[in-house]
Amino acid sequence: MKESKVRILSITHCSATKSIEPILVPKKGKETFKAFSEKWINEVNGSNPEVLASDLYSSKGIKNIKKYGSEEDLYFVSGGLGLVHAQRKVVSYAMTVAKDREVSLTNFINEPIALSNWWLTLTKGKYSEKSFNSLASKDDWILISLTLPYLEMLSEELLNISANLIIFSGNREYLSKKGLGAYLSPYTEVFDSEDSPLRGTKSEFAQRTHADFLKRLKDCSIDDAIKSVERDMKTWRKPVKLNNKKLTDIEIIQKINDHAAKFASVNRLRQYFRHELNIACEEKRFAKLYRSREEKQNVY
Repeated sequence: MKESKVRILSITHCSATKSIEPILVPKKGKETFKAFSEKWINEVNGSNPEVLASDLYSSKGIKNIKKYGSEEDLYFVSGGLGLVHAQRKVVSYAMTVAKDREVSLTNFINEPIALSNWWLTLTKGKYSEKSFNSLASKDDWILISLTLPYLEMLSEELLNISANLIIFSGNREYLSKKGLGAYLSPYTEVFDSEDSPLRGTKSEFAQRTHADFLKRLKDCSIDDAIKSVERDMKTWRKPVKLNNKKLTDIEIIQKINDHAAKFASVNRLRQYFRHELNIACEEKRFAKLYRSREEKQNVY
């Protein structure tokens, strides 16, 4: 009898950067979780698919994962659509479980919510798989990269996965607290040193390490890839901590105005601030100041 081949599935969070304008956009205003979730999933189920999920999400992190992995074995955790296969046609949408965004879920709910309940809602949608366990058997591997908001939404689901699991994340403390620390990949902050082939922002850490692991798997087994990461995290140089100067919001906006035209993305502009201008600004704060500058320009 022929043995079935062990599958290695990749799952990663979606991105705010999309290739086409969203069709599904929540209306402003707050209501109960029950009312909003029912309304949202009805709109999802009544929508028409437009584009492959793989083509919809256009962030650098996702591009790297696609570069080194197979789209046939790739799924996205979407804050608006659920667990979506890369080659499935979906509708473009504007919804996220990340905080401090115009379309953050909490902006539309008038009561405290558990993100795990929102996930249960999303898996009722027509674009979503029903669960992680429906994708893989106990002998398969699931490689999953998630930022903190998506970990919060999926922590209960991850605990019930029957397949072998590796989590790529910079949120070691949270994973340990939730009983998921044993599944954390061996990547550390050393991956951001000069020796790293995929340096970038902290918000991209999960997807950057996921992509690096897929690259290693092209030449070796899972066990050997893990050993190679462990070895590199011990032998690579430690990242240099920058003593960057801190500026006020007004000063940073002025600097943004001076340099924004040189860069195609906010992230690249922020990297320029950090590494070339030696100016410190936390990622969310920088994005907020960048948006406020754009809003002021649009007024005039």
